[in-house]
Amino acid sequence: MILQKITCYRYCVPLCWGGERQGVLFSLENDASRTGWGEAAPLPGFSFETLEAVLDASLRFCNEIRGCSVSEIRERMAGNIITSPSLYFAFDGALRQIEIVGDNKATVSIPLCALAAGDGAAVHKQVDLALNKGYQIIKVKVGAGTLQDDIRKMKGLLRDFTGCCRWRFDANRAWAFEEAMRFCEVIAGDDALDYVEEPLRDFQRMPELQDAAGVPCAVDETLQELSRCLFSDHAAQEEILRHTVEAAQVLVWKPSLCMYPKRMHLDTAAPVVLSGAYESGVGTAAILELAAAALDCGAAGIDTYSRLEQDVLEQRLPVSCGEVSLQAVRAAAGVPHSNSQTTTDILSRDMEEIFFRLPTVFRPSSMVRVTLVSISAALAPE
Repeated sequence: MILQKITCYRYCVPLCWGGERQGVLFSLENDASRTGWGEAAPLPGFSFETLEAVLDASLRFCNEIRGCSVSEIRERMAGNIITSPSLYFAFDGALRQIEIVGDNKATVSIPLCALAAGDGAAVHKQVDLALNKGYQIIKVKVGAGTLQDDIRKMKGLLRDFTGCCRWRFDANRAWAFEEAMRFCEVIAGDDALDYVEEPLRDFQRMPELQDAAGVPCAVDETLQELSRCLFSDHAAQEEILRHTVEAAQVLVWKPSLCMYPKRMHLDTAAPVVLSGAYESGVGTAAILELAAAALDCGAAGIDTYSRLEQDVLEQRLPVSCGEVSLQAVRAAAGVPHSNSQTTTDILSRDMEEIFFRLPTVFRPSSMVRVTLVSISAALAPE
């Protein structure tokens, strides 16, 4: 299967609370007319790469893989030809769609995790709604207010929803060691706790906290930082990050922001939990494919998808309840069944509004068409 054509679409979709999410979609087509879709969408303020840098890297990569088969592209990706996490994720997702024919995962059901944030009253309402939709795992954001408020909020949830679900608490590195200890001491031993995610500003003390408090901890930002060290010369920092990551009991992996854990050669058997970063339906479907392929990955956290007011897909992914079938995800994302082919019909018909309505800080819309032509031409016969 020789890859014959790659087309790039730059998109911009509104978020529910205002603002916009931008990214790039790649359509890969092989010589058997099979098409796969992937998404590269660095998240401003969190990713170490920009969308412009990803577009530049994609053009270089397309020139590298001219005339290659799918298996040959896989071999090249196994090296260091792609150092951009979001670009690697995009091409891996697109190639997975091309390779899907004949697999037996379509009937798999993937458990999903709901996301709740805000003060105690707001979170209580969100949790109640999530439980009514069938969610059994709920992630609660903590660390934005005072520690006392977080402890009060957590105690109220454990009291009011005893036996209803399992909990993940994400502090986004908000606390000092003593503050994290106080929070963990309250929840330690609760059978409904999955883990506390990134509790410490001083991340390298997480193994110490985990042992002292007897509470499982998960890494997210720390895993992302280790990913950045893969292609740089920061051996001392990498050693510290690696020690912390390998001591964690759970790895939270956002493929758009972080290189694949298997490429980090980690000495750990900790489960990997897939998580989204406001990707469109194309990227979210790819995350669910990874979750379905993983062993013991737990509930996937893709609730950020619900924060997109509009999607690039004509049919939004059916992910508003506690689990989703991979077959339903593939149907919405345009993944072919059996020997059928994917077409661009999966994309929203409102192409002009979504794909060519760019903010003024980016190039004029006419330049998007230049990007399309340039990347498409990269695979043309020499």
